This record gives sequence, structure tokens and C-alpha cells, in this order.
Amino acid sequence: QLRKAAFAIKNSTTLILPQWFSVLEDLEIAARMMPRDVRTRWNSTFDMLDFAVEHRVALNTIMGDRAMKLRQYELSEEDWKIGEQLRDIFKDATLFFSRSTPNIATVIPAMDHIDAHLATAASSDTYSVAIKAVLAIGKRTLNRYYSKTDQSEVFRIAMGTHLYSLFNLRNLIISIEYPVLHPRHKLRYFEKAGWQADWIDEAKSIVQTEFDRSYASLDADWAAPAPTKVFFLF
Repeated sequence: QLRKAAFAIKNSTTLILPQWFSVLEDLEIAARMMPRDVRTRWNSTFDMLDFAVEHRVALNTIMGDRAMKLRQYELSEEDWKIGEQLRDIFKDATLFFSRSTPNIATVIPAMDHIDAHLATAASSDTYSVAIKAVLAIGKRTLNRYYSKTDQSEVFRIAMGTHLYSLFNLRNLIISIEYPVLHPRHKLRYFEKAGWQADWIDEAKSIVQTEFDRSYASLDADWAAPAPTKVFFLF
């Protein structure tokens, strides 16, 4: 209903939109358009819900006006409760994934955190039955994507260790921190997450193999010998 109401308000420039601004003025609320939930913008659902909850009185007023022909979009008290719950659920995810420093090494920890949160929330009495059903579906979807990380060495390498290499470029020694290897996690993360020992050994082997294949043979114009082994600091 909120999606349809937002669309109707925005596109009725001669009737509903002027009345919307009039309602906001009567309520002494700053004039703003209601954000639309756009499929290609993953955080637009939160923006719409957040706006709707904050402008609940204004929306109830205009949707309750028979002349606006928006009565079919009116929300019940239970609908508003669900909207608030969804807004709160989306808020943390939106803030996390809107950070300016996303990187591949945060993917698995983030998925673990979301999985734990979904499992807890889906069995909690805090949320309505409808919300818990959606959370359960979300958990199954997340698990399906989680299983796909096993098909990519990048994720395991990203979590595995921290590696430095020196490259000779036009007689300049440039120290480069390999961006896909995270110093915070290394292999300790997998241990804390309860991974089996053979899984951890495989991740370690993948990192060493990738290093040997892509970096061990590179020239290093410096006094110390070129590294030939990746050290995993636990």
C-alpha cells in the first residue's frame, strides 16, 4: 500500500500532490516528497518506510480523504506496526552497507551476523507472524548465497591472512598491501566461527597456492631476499 500511495501522490500533480503539501503545511511539517521504493536501489525500501513512519499522521490524513481516492491504501494499526518493525530491521542493514569502505573481507562476517540475527528474530515473539515468516524466508535465501562462497577462492583468500609484497616499478620500491587480505581476520576468524580444521587447512592452502602462482616469482629490488612463504600469524 505504501508503494502505491507514494506512486499516486507523486504522479497526481494536479490533485493529490498539491493536497499532500497542504496537509504537511497544516501539520507544520517541512514539505517533502515521499520516497519511492525502487527495485534497482536496495536501500530505497528503508527510505520509504522511514519516511512513512515519520509522516504517519500526514499519510493517514491524505489517505483518509475520500476526494483523494486513496482509501484503498489506508493502513490499519497492525499494518503500521509491521511497517515500524520492518523499518527497524532494515535500518541496521542500510547503515552497514552504506559505509564508504566496503570490501570483500567483510562479506562473510556480515553474512554470519545477519544469519544469527535472522535466526533469533524469526523465533522471537517481538515480531508479528508475518514478519517472522519473511525472516525465515530471508534466512533460507541467505544460506543459499552463503553456500556459493565456497565456489569462489576470493572469499577464503580475503579472510585468510595479511600479505605484503615489494614491486620494482621504474626503479622505485613501492610497498603494496594486498587489498583482498584482511589483517583483522586472518585464519582466526574461521576458528572462532567453529570451522572444521580441514576447512581451515584448505583455506590456508588456497592462499599459499595463490601467492606462489601470482606473486612469488615477482622481482623485488631490495636488500632482503624475496619472500617465498606466506606466514599465517595466529
